[in-house]
Amino acid sequence: MDTKSVADFISRTRFEILPANVIDHVKRCTLDILGAAIAGNDSRSVRITEGLVRSIGEGSEQATMVGFGRKASLLNATLVNSAMSTVLDSDDGCMSPVGHLGHIGGCVVPAALAVAEHQQSDGEAYLEAVVVGYEVYLRTGRILTEPEAKKFPLAGTPGAYGAAAAAGKLLTLNKEQIVNALGIAEAYAPVPRMGRIALTGPMSKEAMPWGAMTGVMAALLAQEGFTGPKTIYDDNDYDRSCLDNLSESYELLKIYFKPYCACRYTHAALDIVIDFLKEQMLTSHDVINITVGGGSGASLLNAARPATIEHAEYSFPFVIGAALSDGEVGPDQMRENRLHDEALLKQADKVKVVFHEEMNALLPARFGAFVTVETRDGKKYRIKRESPRGEPEEPLTSNEVEEKFRKWAATRMNTNRAEEILNLIKSLENLDHINRLLELLTF
Repeated sequence: MDTKSVADFISRTRFEILPANVIDHVKRCTLDILGAAIAGNDSRSVRITEGLVRSIGEGSEQATMVGFGRKASLLNATLVNSAMSTVLDSDDGCMSPVGHLGHIGGCVVPAALAVAEHQQSDGEAYLEAVVVGYEVYLRTGRILTEPEAKKFPLAGTPGAYGAAAAAGKLLTLNKEQIVNALGIAEAYAPVPRMGRIALTGPMSKEAMPWGAMTGVMAALLAQEGFTGPKTIYDDNDYDRSCLDNLSESYELLKIYFKPYCACRYTHAALDIVIDFLKEQMLTSHDVINITVGGGSGASLLNAARPATIEHAEYSFPFVIGAALSDGEVGPDQMRENRLHDEALLKQADKVKVVFHEEMNALLPARFGAFVTVETRDGKKYRIKRESPRGEPEEPLTSNEVEEKFRKWAATRMNTNRAEEILNLIKSLENLDHINRLLELLTF
């Protein structure tokens, strides 16, 4: 398999050949990302990004910026919408035997929505584009995380390829143009440094917005005749066997959906703590200490006083403190004012993170946790979870994904509008024009 084979897959994918479960899953992906975007709309880093776009000139009114009541150029709308889709760290992702493949929807969905709106595409065309975007991202991510690939950082990097695939599909590029779009995306893809991101929590995160914008730009350049180099799909130094079953199986069915606004590494511990409090009918007052045992790198995610919400998302003490304080870790817990909430921080101070050999053995395929809870009555509870909820083995149900959307959307819009969006997404294939969906996202 090579870049031409990938381009052929993108070009020949049609709605009528997609399995029903794949179509349903793409709808859930769209719903989940839009919920994340709506809830993330008023986050500080998003407002900075949108403010910069406004100050330097939004460009042609080609695509809607979610929640800002106006349109911008394709590139600017993609940048802003991807920023708000990923800022709260509640967007989907995928684990694989070789490690975490990053966050797919936050790159692919904003890119596809922007181009579909500009092209006045129908719902079927949009769904086709998201499928090829996810499949190209996930297989590229797999290639980049193989041991011989020197462990590329993920999210924005394969996101550029996935966004280019989705945009190229909607722009109806020919196969040669798609080959060039993928090459351009590779040439210009962002390369974030994951270790530094986890330690300090910069607003840049894993560069998803830049990956999404780069992919759209790559497709637009290819449309105009701009050429790109060969890609990793042509390079024998990489294991490209994951490309062999393109169109025969769908990797997007293996993604996880998140119930929390937090780094995936923290989710198994959050599942344990939240379930434990409910099952034992305890409050935060009853808990005096929590020790989280995790694999390599977990003990680095221990910022007791994160300075930004992006850093808080990577902090075991903060997110578990939020769970103890509020019983949940959603958009309301990832707000600037909560960073200095004394009640929450008091709970965070109860949390310690240590290395645990058994949990380390699960890496890189799974993020597990071993949690010890000490209660005020002198008891100790030791609980293990080998992977968090939301994985394909323990998926969130369709109802749970919908309820998450309702809750996330309620932070910025009324119930009636949220229900209208939800119902419209359920029947996306019947939309003659994707703009109807974007109109509902103008608030």
